[in-house]
Amino acid sequence: MSKNSFFTSGPFGEAQQKMEDFALGIYYFHCFGATLERLLKLEEAYEAALTTCDSRELAVKQQEISFYENIIFLTAEMLDAPQSLTGSRYD
Repeated sequence: MSKNSFFTSGPFGEAQQKMEDFALGIYYFHCFGATLERLLKLEEAYEAALTTCDSRELAVKQQEISFYENIIFLTAEMLDAPQSLTGSRYD
């Protein structure tokens, strides 16, 4: 919950907490979707680079693909981790 929040408990505090959780979920979804779109474009660029047989470009695209795959993996791990391991979002 926001540190500058007027409502910290009661029905308004709970509603504010739910609103913040919802907004955070939308933001995560947007960022995750953008990451997936970028990964798909990189895979297409990699496929195109295969036809040119440019080993340097292939290596760069492969590294970029690996980077985005690792971001997706870490995000999935973070979302699956128990709250006690990741800490509270509302500190």
